[in-house]
Amino acid sequence: MRLLFIIFLFFSQISLWAQAEYQKVKELFPVPHTNINVNILKGHFDDVHPVEFFLGQRGQNVKGYYRLVSSGDLFMLEGELINKELILTESNSEGRSLGQIYARNFEFGSDQMYEGSWSSIDNKEFFKINIKKAEYSTFPPLAFRSFIRKYCDYNNDECISIEVFEEGKADVILGASAQRKRIVLNAKDPLSFSLEDSTLYEEFNNKLRAKKNGTFQFFEKENEVEIKRMYFASFYQLSNVEFPVLDHKEFDEFILITINKEKDQIKSAVNKAKNDPSAKDFEHYQYNWNGWTEIDFLSSTVISGRIILNLITPKKKERKVIPFIFDLVENESISIENLFKSEIDVVSFFEKRVIAELQNNRDIKGMDASDFKYYSLSEQYILVTTDFDYINGIQSVKIPYSDVKSWIKRNSLIKKIMRT
Repeated sequence: MRLLFIIFLFFSQISLWAQAEYQKVKELFPVPHTNINVNILKGHFDDVHPVEFFLGQRGQNVKGYYRLVSSGDLFMLEGELINKELILTESNSEGRSLGQIYARNFEFGSDQMYEGSWSSIDNKEFFKINIKKAEYSTFPPLAFRSFIRKYCDYNNDECISIEVFEEGKADVILGASAQRKRIVLNAKDPLSFSLEDSTLYEEFNNKLRAKKNGTFQFFEKENEVEIKRMYFASFYQLSNVEFPVLDHKEFDEFILITINKEKDQIKSAVNKAKNDPSAKDFEHYQYNWNGWTEIDFLSSTVISGRIILNLITPKKKERKVIPFIFDLVENESISIENLFKSEIDVVSFFEKRVIAELQNNRDIKGMDASDFKYYSLSEQYILVTTDFDYINGIQSVKIPYSDVKSWIKRNSLIKKIMRT
C-alpha cells in the first residue's frame, strides 16, 4: 500500500508540474482558455544537448518556448504550422529575435521523431534539432557513454575506428583521413554496418571484415576504450568534448585536469564577453567548444594519442591539439625527448625525416614541414602528426622504432611497446 501511495504521489507531482507548464503556454495566447492544444516534445539540440519544447497550437498559430536541460535557459517561440511546415521565431525575454526553428512534415500528436533545424537570425549558424512527442516534462538522466574500438590492417597500413553510442548510432573514423562519419549500425554486437560506398563491415572473433571489389580485407582489433562526454548548453555557449576513461585513476585524472583547464579558460572568456558593455551584438550559442580524443596506442603499460579541441567565437576560430604519451605503470605523462638518451637531439632528427618524407610521399607532398609538430606512439612507429582539418584529416609521418633503436633509453616506453 505504501508503495502504491508513493507511486501515486510521484505521478501526481508530475501531473501538477505538467499542468503548470500547460498553463504558462496557454497564457501566451490572447484568449488563454479556449481551443489551445498544448504539446510537450523532447529531443536533442545539435545531436547532443537535451532540450524540451512546450508548444501551444490554436489553428495555424503556434506559441511556446523551449528549455535547454543542462542549463535551464529558456527561449520563447512564436510562429505558424501551415501545410505541415512548422516555422518558429525564437526570442529572448526582451522580445529580441535570436533565431528560427524549422521542421517539415510536422504534426502535433504524432509519435514520429522529427528532424528540424535551428538557424541564427543572421543565418550564420545552423544546428540540427531532433524532437519527439512526450508525456511529461521531466527528462531522463543522460548517460553520454560510448566506446571506441580500433581495428588495423597492418599489411596495408590501414586502420579504422568505430565510436559506438548507446542508442545504436556510431561514428566511423577512417585512419587514412581521420574524418568522422555518422552511421547507423545494422547490429551493435557483434558490429555490422555499411559505409556510403556500400562496403559492408562485419565483426567476428575480434576481427573486422570488409568486402571490397570481391575480396575480403581483415582488420585486427587493436583496443577498446570507453568514451565519456563533457556537454553543456546555455544562452552563450555550447560545449561537447569527448574524452577516454580507462578506470585507471592517474590517467583519468590527467585527462580531466587537462580538459578542465581548457574549460575554465572558455568559461572565463564567455563571462568576460557577456559582461562587456560594448558587446551589444553578443548573441547566444556564439561560443562553441567541441573536441574529441584520438588514441593511437593502448596497452597495459602505455596509452598515447591526442586531444583535439575546437573553439568558435564571434571573433575567431581556433584549434588546439594536446598530444599525450602516458606511462600507465609509472603513472606519468612523458615528452618525446624523455624517451631517448640525453645526448641525442631527436627533435632535429624527426624534423629532417619529415622534410624527406614531404619530398617522397605523394600523399603529403607540398605540405609545410612546420605543420608536423605533434608526437605520439603507435604499435610500430613514432607518429609525427599535423592538426586536424576537414579536407586532409590528420596527416602523419611514421618513423619505425627500428630506425632509432640505438638511441632509445633502456627502460623507456618504446622498449616496453617493442617487447609487447
